[in-house]
Amino acid sequence: MLTERKQRAADRYCESRAHGSLMRDTRNTRRSTTMNFLTDLLAGVVHFVGWLV
Repeated sequence: MLTERKQRAADRYCESRAHGSLMRDTRNTRRSTTMNFLTDLLAGVVHFVGWLV
């Protein structure tokens, strides 16, 4: 059984880990959205060039 002091420390650790994961997920989502846009744009350009040929 944890003492009250150790329990508070464990709770703070879990909260900081949860917040860090949330921040990483937000960054990865933004990066993923940007990469999807660039990939779609490149695919459109290649498709258009293929249509011209």
